[in-house]
Amino acid sequence: MRSRGFGLLGLVFWLAVLGGLGWVGYKLIPPYYTYWKVQDLFEDVAGHLSDQDAATIERRLPELMEVKYIDRNELPPAFWENLEIEADGERVRIRSSYDVVVWLLGPVQDVDDPEDYDPNELHGLDVLRDRLKFVFHFAPHAETQ
Repeated sequence: MRSRGFGLLGLVFWLAVLGGLGWVGYKLIPPYYTYWKVQDLFEDVAGHLSDQDAATIERRLPELMEVKYIDRNELPPAFWENLEIEADGERVRIRSSYDVVVWLLGPVQDVDDPEDYDPNELHGLDVLRDRLKFVFHFAPHAETQ
């Protein structure tokens, strides 16, 4: 006799699919959300602080980040190293660039340096971890119109 509707196997399958999609979203959305907040901050700086000099803008940046709910720990050190502010009292150009690595299954473990390794030398689960790694390059920028 044939049953109709969802069976237990179908339910488990769809729960696994939805759970997997939820996990990927949970890991991938935060870096983009942070980027969008930083881009919005840069556009506000270029639009509203064009009468300030670069030193003043740089000094006010932590306060402005707090207003936009950006935690300093959300951004990697490369963001601060690559931050450029050009301002002459009439126009502002602000930009930075940084990379974010998202490991869906966690970073590779059987290597000396997880940031510098040869993918061809990985074994076991580390091969899958490496293949399920996403590297995003973000370059927020804004300029006074």
